[in-house]
Order: sequence, then C-alpha cells, then structure tokens
Amino acid sequence: MNIDQSRVSATVRSLALRASIEMTPASQTYAGDLVRLLGAGTAVYVPYLSRAQFGDTIAACRHLVGAGLSPVPHLAARAVPSRRQLDAWLGELAAAGADSLFLIAGDTAKPRGPFSDTMQILETGLLQRHGFNKVGVGGFPEGHPHADAAASRRALAFKAAYARETGTDMWLVTQFVFDAEPVAAWLRALRDDGFELPVRVGIPGPAQLRTLLAFALRCGIGTSAKAMAERPAMVRKLANRWSPDPLVAGLARGWLADPLAPIAGIHIFPFGGIRQSAEWLASLRDAASGMIIATGAYD
Repeated sequence: MNIDQSRVSATVRSLALRASIEMTPASQTYAGDLVRLLGAGTAVYVPYLSRAQFGDTIAACRHLVGAGLSPVPHLAARAVPSRRQLDAWLGELAAAGADSLFLIAGDTAKPRGPFSDTMQILETGLLQRHGFNKVGVGGFPEGHPHADAAASRRALAFKAAYARETGTDMWLVTQFVFDAEPVAAWLRALRDDGFELPVRVGIPGPAQLRTLLAFALRCGIGTSAKAMAERPAMVRKLANRWSPDPLVAGLARGWLADPLAPIAGIHIFPFGGIRQSAEWLASLRDAASGMIIATGAYD
C-alpha cells in the first residue's frame, strides 16, 4: 500500500504530540528541561526500581507536579508488603498530586506481601477509594516473558471488564519494541478478540545499540531484537547507535493502513538518557516532515 510521505509525516507528528516518557526518581533534576522541551502537562512515568524506596516515587511525583508535568507512578504489585501499606501509598500519591497510575506485577520473583499480580490490586477497590480512575497496564506485542498467550488474554479481559464496570480510563503501554510489524499484528489480534483499550506503543529513545539489544533479550523482547541483531548491514548503518525515527515512521504507516488500530501515542523509554530522548522527541514534534521516513524499524 503506497502512502503519501506527507501523510506519514503528519501522523508521525501526531504520535509525537501524544507521547509520554519515563523518568527515574534520580533524574528529577531534569524536570525543568522536560517542561521546556515538551511542554507543561506532558505525562511522565516514574518507574519503581528494585531495591528503591517507594517514598522516592512519591517525592518524584510531587516534584513533577510542581514543575507542571503529569506524573504517572509505577505501582508494582509484588513490591507491596500489605493491603494497609497499599492504602497508605495511594493516599500519599494522591496527596502529592498524582491522579494516574501504571500498574505492573513487578520483577520480584517472590511477592513481598499478598499481591502477586495487578488484578489483585484492582480487586481491593482501593484505587477507586483514592480517586485513581486513570490507570495504565502493560501490553506485550511479542509475548509476556513469564506468561503464555492464553494467560495474558485472560488477564487483559479481566482488566478491560474492570475498566468498564468502574468507569476507569484504562490504557495499555507496551513493552518496548524495535519493529512496527509485530505491533500491527498484535493490535489486529486485540481488535479481533474484542479488546478496545487504547494503546501506547513503547519505543526506546536514542541510545547505544548494544545496550538496547542486551536489555531487550533479557526482557523477553526477542523477535524484533534478534532480527535486528542478525542484520549486520543495519548495525553498520546505525554505527552502533539506535535511532527511533524509522520505527516511528513504521508505526505511522501501520496506523494509516489500519485507521481503526487503537493507538493512543508512543511511550519513550530513555535508555540513552532522559535529556537525549526529550530533545529527540521535541525535534520530532517540531519537524516531523524533516525526518528520515522508512517502512520499519530498520531497512
């Protein structure tokens, strides 16, 4: 399907304008730069790192709100030691100005408390009690690293039903990908199964290619990472650097080819550094027409 390049550029800019980004609590000194580069109100996800203190997440949310940004703190189910602590943390997040959450199971093999997955967190009713009616959950275009496809579908069906029954504004944020094609196929499969939750597609910001590949293979993002690693010409072309431009263009082409795809935007994982990713995203918003348009994440 031939798509006019101007339409691809316009769609790239639309994806960029809808983008969210991650920032660790340790990187909060760059909040002012984010406002300058991306504008007030930009959604900034605050990951919860292993061995971290949840108080750092709360403090980061307060700092982001003060800077004019919209924090979306990660809440890892397996890191919650008790229902009482969950209640307290949600209250502190709300008091810090956060009104959205991103629920994850967490990478701890053994739960610290009674929660082993995000569904159990939803079942407590505490999110509603504290006014958290905007909730993101994970999506896995290339498969969940620890759950089979059937289990993932059941979990997604549960979450979609929760969103309908409670009036929650729920969306998916995918694992980061390198190739647009698996995303397009996964979005079609979601729609065929009757799922209508909007999707933010996770992409790595500019970074060293070797770092991204190693991280991707550890995280179970195998198909597109292995395919990219097996293309020496592409690696030479990038000079060991990853640029997200072709991937975003591929997503734009896929969206134009399938306008019913429930894409809500892109989500940036700044593995190469928050400033570099924010500058790249700002330039994409300002000058999408000048980027290199390609059909996928690598050609």
